Amino acid sequence: MQKLNGKQEGGELSHKIMQTHLYMQGGTFFISTIYRRSSAALNPDGWYYETMCWKLQEDGDKGELVDDNSGAMSFKSALDQHVEVITRLKSK
Repeated sequence: MQKLNGKQEGGELSHKIMQTHLYMQGGTFFISTIYRRSSAALNPDGWYYETMCWKLQEDGDKGELVDDNSGAMSFKSALDQHVEVITRLKSK
């Protein structure tokens, strides 16, 4: 199956939920939360929320992955995990 714009023929792979740009003294960070299909063999048709944080390079491209928080099963929990990643980043 061919992957096209975050989708795969025969079914979607993920949905964007929330994105944040955080400007701090240590740099600019991009935090993204998506709702994605599980790739686990035990739950191939399951979905969950995943939040990841990258430090952006000077040209604005994603650089180093600096944090992640995955596994939320509800929308509210996904919002909480997004804020948790931001809070951890601000406390460093």
